Amino acid sequence: SGLQEQRLLALDYKSLYTKPDITHNKSTLLSLALSHGINDNVVFSGNAYYRKIHTNTLNADINEGSLDQSVYQPNAAERAALTAAGFRGFPTAGESSANTPFPFWRCIANALLRDEPNEKCNGLINRSSTSQNQWGLSGQFTLNGALSGMKHQFTGGAGWDASSVRFTQSSQFGYLNADRSITPVNAFADGTLIDDNGNPVDARVNLYGRTNTWSVYATDTLSFNRAWHLTLSGRYNRTHVENIDNLRPGVFVRSLNSSQSYQRLNPSAGLSFTPNREFNAFVSYSEGSRAPTSVELGCADPTQPCKLPNSLAGDPPLQQVVSRTLEGGLRGRQSHRPHEGHELADHHLARRGAKAVRHPEGDEGRRANHVARRHVGGRFLRRGRAGAGHGVASGGIPQ
Repeated sequence: SGLQEQRLLALDYKSLYTKPDITHNKSTLLSLALSHGINDNVVFSGNAYYRKIHTNTLNADINEGSLDQSVYQPNAAERAALTAAGFRGFPTAGESSANTPFPFWRCIANALLRDEPNEKCNGLINRSSTSQNQWGLSGQFTLNGALSGMKHQFTGGAGWDASSVRFTQSSQFGYLNADRSITPVNAFADGTLIDDNGNPVDARVNLYGRTNTWSVYATDTLSFNRAWHLTLSGRYNRTHVENIDNLRPGVFVRSLNSSQSYQRLNPSAGLSFTPNREFNAFVSYSEGSRAPTSVELGCADPTQPCKLPNSLAGDPPLQQVVSRTLEGGLRGRQSHRPHEGHELADHHLARRGAKAVRHPEGDEGRRANHVARRHVGGRFLRRGRAGAGHGVASGGIPQ
């Protein structure tokens, strides 16, 4: 419902900018994970998932199109429309900001006349509905063995993630009340009104987007001895994002239709030094990438106003985001008695292998874990499950 003004916060810190501001969420998640030891040195693991998220919103807001307009005293035609509709008590002259802090008569009159409610109504009621479906599967093999006398652990796998999202939005004009609520009138930003420039006033959105991501990845940890360990990794992602504008097909100038593909190979390398159980040092370099989401692609035309709710990501460039991370850290433990001790330092959490990962749709996505490995005192410990993600630290599987 917008940021609150400082002067209103000073009067009441709990005050609202506008109301109502209601969001309803419903989520369902199904997942299946499996792991099978083929022999003492080979393990297969995999998972599959499905998630459905449905969100409905009802939000009040200020109509910025009215801020530079005269919204106070109704003119003769507006007074006639109010009278014909049975309204009484409206001012015949003299209404201004000095005596009317919350005007509404011109808003009601312009809604009756189907004239300029987009300019004379100072409030909006926005409604939206978002339905997301996400599904995917992945599998990987983990092999423990020796290479030229050095212990090593190799993990290789592939994954597929897909999602679809349907977003609808509508806006209804109204007027602001003293309690910061918005009273709606019978006027909508649905393309039936025309602004001063001759363009339709249309805030409707009916967008369907779908995303498919295929990934293959591999990582190998080599132990030169009990103290030194090297991890090399790589991940290739290919993502296709398609948007379908159900209101305006591709032939229309304001259409949100788009179809884009992105691909990249992301490398990672890490070196770890663990001379004993009480000390560990590491350094790593990794690269990761993220393709634009359906919402970002729907707002990627700088010549057209963005109608989607992404005020922090309007009109981005249509390039995937690439991150490059150089990381180092120390980890130590001082023991007073066997099996007891306390942490002295823990910088960047020296993890090896793979970390919790993101679905290609970002905050709309799932989290899973690849098999993660940490070398402690000359032994390999395995934990977690297979996943198809996009990020890792300390030399594990990159994004």
